[in-house]
Amino acid sequence: KCNRFRAVQRGDIGEQTDQPPFDAYVIEVSGNGRRNGLHLLADLRARAATRTAALIAVAAPSDSSLAAEALDRGANDAMPTGFCAEELSLRLTARLREKVRADHLRDTMRNGLRAALIDPMTGLYNRRYALPYLNKIAQGPRNGTSGRFALMLADLDHFKRINDRFGHLAGDAVLVETAARLRKHLRPDDMIARVGGEEFMIVMPDMTEDEALRAADRMCQQINARPFPVPGLDTPISVSISIGLVMAQPPAVPEVEAENRLTDMLIGQADRALYSAKDAGRNKVTMAGTAA
Repeated sequence: KCNRFRAVQRGDIGEQTDQPPFDAYVIEVSGNGRRNGLHLLADLRARAATRTAALIAVAAPSDSSLAAEALDRGANDAMPTGFCAEELSLRLTARLREKVRADHLRDTMRNGLRAALIDPMTGLYNRRYALPYLNKIAQGPRNGTSGRFALMLADLDHFKRINDRFGHLAGDAVLVETAARLRKHLRPDDMIARVGGEEFMIVMPDMTEDEALRAADRMCQQINARPFPVPGLDTPISVSISIGLVMAQPPAVPEVEAENRLTDMLIGQADRALYSAKDAGRNKVTMAGTAA
């Protein structure tokens, strides 16, 4: 049963930007407006909001050849002998069933891809996404950017003590809150991923050294500025984080092996800087030597 059915003029469909898209569109492609109808089919199929809708073209018997052209323009089905309510009902039922199956498959694939790249606990990217992203950034500058970028490895201080003293549920809550606090200080083009138990990778493209140091300091302060409330505990937990920072300029080397060596080198430098921060007392940022 169709819960929402509306007859509109061809020109009105393009004006409905504030309305949710329909599941199906039945479009006349015959008569004086045949070309407009064909153009509308192609337009609906090209729009992000309507490209998955069921499109059915109706052609008059005198213009039945237009039915084939309508299929070429993106229609899912066509009625070459004109409008017939019974036939339209059957075709709509079949096409909408196909749409439901296709939408379900699309959602399943999208969720599967998301699960493969997203850490389920924190909602951040995982290592499987982060390393290829770093490789891509290291390949060279994008249009309008300097190409210089910052790589940070951040690790919660004494996280094992939190798990041992308060339990793993408390540790999980700390990880979730840490991810939320770090994410607040990132720009839209920055990337943050959980790459280990309590370790996070942050890549900030088009960043100067001073900007990167200030950003890393803000992240440290954001973590230790106020204790973490944890469900089930009367007293919030004090948490701090250490960050290793390295600045890099892509060398524009095309070979994949060279790119991998570069990213391995950068991660190694950031990791050593992180351990220097730990050795220096934790809760601080240490910068590695500049990588060229």
